Amino acid sequence: MKSLLNFLSLKNVLICFIFIVSIVKVPLANKGFLFFPGEGRYTQSGKALKALSEGKLNEAVTYVHSVQGRPLSAILHMIPSALQFITAKSTESSEIFSPKNSIWIFVYNIIVYIFLLFIIYKLVTFYTN
Repeated sequence: MKSLLNFLSLKNVLICFIFIVSIVKVPLANKGFLFFPGEGRYTQSGKALKALSEGKLNEAVTYVHSVQGRPLSAILHMIPSALQFITAKSTESSEIFSPKNSIWIFVYNIIVYIFLLFIIYKLVTFYTN
């Protein structure tokens, strides 16, 4: 009984919860691609990257500032958009924003998600000890 109570400490429960929630998200890859407005901001980032690659700085800045008042979001979303751009150009068979090429957005979101869970974990353990 004591070993069960030791296992059920807040730290272990949080670690199990983070692990389970992270695993549950994996099958959601490529489902509902570009459904919510937040995910639609990736297309603006991609358009900005394309404009930058063509040397159209003014057009790129316009795309960055057309994401509902969140230009930093557009800049951060350029990371997975750049990977999509590279993948689409190297395979020449898929479009930049096709669902098959959206794995980079999923990977980026999982990394951000796990980072946020880690911050929450650190905050909870800091304030409960």
